[in-house]
Amino acid sequence: MSQKSPNERIIFGLKIKQLRQARGHNFADFAKQTGMSISYLNEIEKGKKFPKDDKIALLAGALGVEVAELTSLELGKNLGPVADLLSSNFLNELPLDLFDIDLAKVVEIIANAPLKVGAFISTLVELSRNYALAEENFYFGALRSYLELNNNYFEEIEQAAADFAERNKLPTTALVSVEALARLLEKRYDYTIVENGLTPYPELADIRSVYLPKAKKLLLNGKLNDMQKAFQFGKELGFNYLGLKERANTAALLRVNSFEEVLSHFKAGYFSAALLLNREAFNRDMEAFFQLPRWDGEFILGLLRKYQASPEMLFQRMTNVLPQFFGLEKLFLLRFIQTPATGQFKMDKELHLNRRHQPHGNAISEHYCRRWLATSLLNDLSQMQQGGKYTGALVGAQRSRYHDTKDEYLCFTLARPAYPSPDQNVSITVGILIDVSLRKRVKFLDDPAIARREVNTTCERCPIQNCLERAPRRRWWRRRKEGNGCRRCCGSWGERGEKTFLFPERQTVFANTAISRRVGQHSCGGKYHISIFAPFKFRKMTISLNWLKEYIDIKLSPDEISNLLTSLGLEVEGMEEVESIKGGLEGVVVGEVKECWRHPNADKLSLTKVDIGTGDLLQIVCGAPNVAAGQRVLVATVGTTLYPTAGEPITLKLGKIRGEESQGMICAADELGMGEDHSGILVLPADTPMGITGRDYFKLEKDIVYEIGLTPNRSPTLLATSVWRGTWPLRCKCSLGKWAG
Repeated sequence: MSQKSPNERIIFGLKIKQLRQARGHNFADFAKQTGMSISYLNEIEKGKKFPKDDKIALLAGALGVEVAELTSLELGKNLGPVADLLSSNFLNELPLDLFDIDLAKVVEIIANAPLKVGAFISTLVELSRNYALAEENFYFGALRSYLELNNNYFEEIEQAAADFAERNKLPTTALVSVEALARLLEKRYDYTIVENGLTPYPELADIRSVYLPKAKKLLLNGKLNDMQKAFQFGKELGFNYLGLKERANTAALLRVNSFEEVLSHFKAGYFSAALLLNREAFNRDMEAFFQLPRWDGEFILGLLRKYQASPEMLFQRMTNVLPQFFGLEKLFLLRFIQTPATGQFKMDKELHLNRRHQPHGNAISEHYCRRWLATSLLNDLSQMQQGGKYTGALVGAQRSRYHDTKDEYLCFTLARPAYPSPDQNVSITVGILIDVSLRKRVKFLDDPAIARREVNTTCERCPIQNCLERAPRRRWWRRRKEGNGCRRCCGSWGERGEKTFLFPERQTVFANTAISRRVGQHSCGGKYHISIFAPFKFRKMTISLNWLKEYIDIKLSPDEISNLLTSLGLEVEGMEEVESIKGGLEGVVVGEVKECWRHPNADKLSLTKVDIGTGDLLQIVCGAPNVAAGQRVLVATVGTTLYPTAGEPITLKLGKIRGEESQGMICAADELGMGEDHSGILVLPADTPMGITGRDYFKLEKDIVYEIGLTPNRSPTLLATSVWRGTWPLRCKCSLGKWAG
């Protein structure tokens, strides 16, 4: 069995513990059923041990589940956020090891003691302060996880809204008027509502309301319409009726002081939506909507008018009731903001229920897929506004299949002008995974009027051919394809133990100046020119993450580093994962030729018996003239894919050559993609350890290459070492690094 990562061991242990406790087994009983010691089972559940296949089968039998279910990385609903936390970069960004904090113990606290989560969050926030991590990012991330864990449905708030409506005789089947809500604030809670109260403060033009607690005054933005006022009034009623004391006094959180503050604003907003869109009435409307024989966008617009609700409030309400009452748990919600003057999109809200779905935000300044209905509808709205045709809301539906996956979603989108910001447009989208549950519920799913599109995440990383909507060129994919030629041409230099950074484009810069001087004039077929410093010729350059790590002790993810470099003025226009040898010599191992004799049916072939450290000898047919018994060689085993210097990739299969079975290949340099030498097989030193992988023998490692766009004022950073010097704010800000010399 392959070595398991810490995350895999932790998830496996949590799953064992969850199933054991669900079946009422204590450790003593469980040990008898499995034949394993209590201490060993305890080590498994803590994520410190991972059993072999035979023991996994015993565990599965004792728990009454299939082996595949036990070994999958998917956790149950209650522990789903734990898997998300482990797969995210957040814990990796925190220096837990400096404080002797065990990751498995952290996960155990989250999984076993929900009441301790608040203390855990506070601890992480304190750590984040010391390491310059933004508090609000963590708070809102924690809130999103809280919503996802509860399927964005909170019965206690729903019941509170229903009780409030009944006590104050608010309608549950008709529109709740803004006047009725204003009267309740004024009479029940002694509010003074000041219309146009923010007009004297132009710096607050984008704020919807401000509450002055001492005077109990609510100052309103004069640009608010009735639906926005109703939501703000409902939110203020929620703060008071739910007894939420820790709150900000602005409608939007301008500065986050605590997680309780974030949670209070969410609860007040949820209360307002539940008050304005009564649960029972809204469920009836959604049932009628799904029973329509054809897609009808006017039905959605009619709901906006019926409840005097904003598109965001309406779609948020969908995420409340669809999982709880319609069994549609696998859905996401996205909100985009577009600035028509620049054409730029920003995703400022996302929610994923049941699991992490394909559409998601990115922090590397790449262009979101223009095939998404969320972005295409905003473009349509912008064009109509420019033509003076329409400035209201647009609604649409689309079946979106995400490229290279089986995931397809039924997406509903509403796009509208932003209020009170006239220079922006907003779209809100709910996407529901098309599965058996959705097909049973939605009658108009197969309506031909609903467009079907293949979509992806960002344009830069999208391999879809002939895309008319693509925003920029596919830098990431183009570099990945074109870079192989230069690396193959110059790959032989790496055999001498010298570090070179051979990346595509005409602006490659070397970190090792000795090597760069030697190969500075090398031309690879006229297409690539390698130079150390040419500030008047270049506008972009590429830089290696592994090289950067030699100078800075970086513990951030590649995406985080990209974002930080851009914030420092070194604008990252793309990033690519590269390997020094394509395929990473996966499946190639060191072996010893034990026997060698002439092939009985071919004069130029030899039959060999090769030991690769497994205990069994492999019979391999070899055509190299220099093969001999006693040699340590590189062997590609059956199933391995090789990427030779010339020609197409080769996947080795078990077969016969001239009537004799061959169980692999003894490799020459060009067959491994390490040069053009095909005169004979590679013969390794006699003391080379047998059975180690080719990756370990050559110490291969993957790298991330950043493409940095350079403006005229940043020309000195064309020298690679200047990029390192330019990262001093990164080192200081993140307390991550140390000078290399």
